[in-house]
Amino acid sequence: MRTLLRWCLLALFFSVSASARLRSMNIDHLVVYSDEIVLAKVTELLPSSAAERDVVFATVSVEKTYKGSLRGSFLLRASPGVICDSSMAIKDETALFFLNRGDDGVYYIQFAGRGRMPLRQVNGRTYVSLWSEVLLPKNAPTIAGPDGQSSYVSSVELGYFEALIRKYRDRKPVYSGPEAVISDVAR
Repeated sequence: MRTLLRWCLLALFFSVSASARLRSMNIDHLVVYSDEIVLAKVTELLPSSAAERDVVFATVSVEKTYKGSLRGSFLLRASPGVICDSSMAIKDETALFFLNRGDDGVYYIQFAGRGRMPLRQVNGRTYVSLWSEVLLPKNAPTIAGPDGQSSYVSSVELGYFEALIRKYRDRKPVYSGPEAVISDVAR
């Protein structure tokens, strides 16, 4: 009977998750609901063995803190936790990280991995690359993403992004629903 119940639950899970899609999130929501926002460099990848799959952790070194009090190095869960999760880390990569701390004390990337935004240089300027599910204000000065072909990744200057973080970081979270934070960001 337990086996039958497990198979039914698995079938239900896969039928629902097969059509699962990550909703968009306004940048103000991402800032407000992140415990820590840091510019940091991945210094080491630490694979470990889990019962069902490998879990990857990364040691990350903070270069600049925008929100919270995170300094020095910290441990980051750098592998997906759920379907549609793109959490990862690339050794020696510098990125903007929107983080929360798990019950085990390990940090994880906000918004199913979309809170990891790698930096890149374009014409002597530093840009942050982000997924299209992270919504910016309508007038945001974006350019094409790193590969120039993916419509789901774009880039914006780091200075512009820093101004957005400063604008929203002191707002208090309101846990009354997904539209709780009043936004001037495109929907």
